Amino acid sequence: MIPIFGLYILTPKIFSCLAESINQNLRDRGEFQLTSSLESLCQQEGMSGYVIQGKCFDTGLPDAYRQTLIDFRNA
Repeated sequence: MIPIFGLYILTPKIFSCLAESINQNLRDRGEFQLTSSLESLCQQEGMSGYVIQGKCFDTGLPDAYRQTLIDFRNA
């Protein structure tokens, strides 16, 4: 699996995909996931993206955030 991060430019169709997930109670780890709706949108409309070279910095968990701050301080 390739991690997905960054900025999205989405069509309004994403709201229909999200509504479908909610109406069908499709949850992953107890939550409605944007990723699932992005997969549905991709199948319906296609999707483009850019692969960039570089390092990904995680800020989603306290330990990862702390490591990101350390990495930036040492850069």
